[in-house]
Amino acid sequence: SWRGNVAQRLTVLLAVIVLVTAAMAPSADLSNLFALAVLLMLNGANCAPAFSNIYLTAQRVAVPGAVTESYAWLSAGTMVGAAIGSALAGVAINQHGAGGGFVVATIGTAVALASVVASRHVLSDDAAPSRRLVATGS
Repeated sequence: SWRGNVAQRLTVLLAVIVLVTAAMAPSADLSNLFALAVLLMLNGANCAPAFSNIYLTAQRVAVPGAVTESYAWLSAGTMVGAAIGSALAGVAINQHGAGGGFVVATIGTAVALASVVASRHVLSDDAAPSRRLVATGS
């Protein structure tokens, strides 16, 4: 019984994650572990609903018969993104300290947010079926 459509909820959740992750960068110097712990808990509380909305969105926009494939692509994309993000964060941490990793995470999540905002015409609840994503398989 959440308010708004899936695209609106996902936009808000990702925006909160971007803002909280950005706020963690200066706290990452370990001078204020309490602030970092609060920010980590706040971000963690937003991750599960965000992923839930991402998968719900995939279910809604996939053509009939391609929902399982869309979930597979989401999982593959998540793993590839995590691998690339981890590599980039490792470099940033080596060069700029722990805060550099949060900067990389902020940028990655901001790209996801921009993708959702740019695709809102396809993701909205009232999008026409002709705007649904096409299956990549047979």
